[in-house]
Amino acid sequence: MQRRRRAGLLVVAVVATAACLMPSAAASTGDSGGFAVPAAGTFYPTAPQRLLGGDGPYAVPAGGHVSVRVTGREGLPSGGVSAALVNVTLRAPGAPVTLAVPAAGNASAAPVTTAGGATLMSVPAAATRSSLLTVPLGAAGSFDLTTRGGAATLTADLLGFYGADDTVVGGRELAGGYQPLDPKRLYDSRAAGGPIAPADRSTVAVDLGDGVNGHVTALALQVTAVDPSQAGSLTVSTAGESPDLSTVSFSAGVAATNLAVVPAQVDSGGRLGVAVLNRSAAPTQVVVDLVGFYDDGQLGPNLRYRPLPPTRVVDTAAGVGARALQPGVATTLMPPDTVAGDNSFALVGVLTTWAAAGPTDLSVSAGGTSGAGDAGSVHVSAGSVTSTPVQSEIAPDGTLELRTGTAPADVTLDVVGSFEAYPEVSDPSTRGWVPAVPGWQIGAVAR
Repeated sequence: MQRRRRAGLLVVAVVATAACLMPSAAASTGDSGGFAVPAAGTFYPTAPQRLLGGDGPYAVPAGGHVSVRVTGREGLPSGGVSAALVNVTLRAPGAPVTLAVPAAGNASAAPVTTAGGATLMSVPAAATRSSLLTVPLGAAGSFDLTTRGGAATLTADLLGFYGADDTVVGGRELAGGYQPLDPKRLYDSRAAGGPIAPADRSTVAVDLGDGVNGHVTALALQVTAVDPSQAGSLTVSTAGESPDLSTVSFSAGVAATNLAVVPAQVDSGGRLGVAVLNRSAAPTQVVVDLVGFYDDGQLGPNLRYRPLPPTRVVDTAAGVGARALQPGVATTLMPPDTVAGDNSFALVGVLTTWAAAGPTDLSVSAGGTSGAGDAGSVHVSAGSVTSTPVQSEIAPDGTLELRTGTAPADVTLDVVGSFEAYPEVSDPSTRGWVPAVPGWQIGAVAR
């Protein structure tokens, strides 16, 4: 299989270049009445909207099932949606719980669990966790979740959705795609004045360049609560807003990581602001990494989301893809062609780890890059079960790389989708990216 070139540090171009790279969204394709730039795979961020648990956490019995409607709700399209970006907070009061989505979003199909393929979320007994899940929608515009193990309570908040076809354009116009980055550390409270106090917030200013900031629709962040002393949660949002959202839920003494997609809003200084609110009763150390962003389609080539049947590509305990990760040793993985094709630039999935002999940092990244720094790594506490959503680039040769820091660890990696190059090209090896914007930087942190 012929592989494509990897994206650079920042795969964006100045607006002046975009016109010659992307056709106009309003350009008709002729008799079809469609768009020269199709909406399939484009991303539409939304303000956080509670889908489940609006009157309190929704109770699910052991081995239970819940169906959640997305399309047709207030402010949302009635169709043309392939997948939803949903932040799920799950509490397992008595026994460990695994959360899964049935095959093809069909509640009557056998659930996809650790026994049969992919894991969306694993929560230890007496713990609460949050996970940003990308879930496919069925023909009725809903997604289905099943649990395995004990009873649970959960909430689900919609943060965005991916277009399935051009029908979504009628009410929302044409959206853009995803721009992955080499992970960049934005904020580390351990080196920026100490932990965030209870009920306090820190604001991070992000500057991607004057020609880019105004075309960013959402930022993709990885947020970690590092060894918190008390249970609680973090809310990550656009600066100046305070949604009722648990972006990262954590237990005392156990690190927790989640992805966050934050709608972009340019401030008076021309930068993008992100706020982190500590909802716990104790000071909490927080790390925020930038892993990518979504654009409005005017920056040149971008990536489109492609839902995939949940596929387990790594299970170290079963010898699938790799054996147990060893400290300081990079493990290289080649996902199958059904998961990563010629035009695939990144994979979306869930990394679950357990049996770590001590605290360690785990990373999944493009082959040959994981030793570049701490940004993008997942901090794992000793003996804990940790499920973390990931959106990782793929190396030019199609490989991923797994690495653990100071302790051995067993992991699974389950893929639920991919980001594909648009437009598709006949020879992916010759497809380059537009030049990176020079001089992009991270603004100062303000308390």
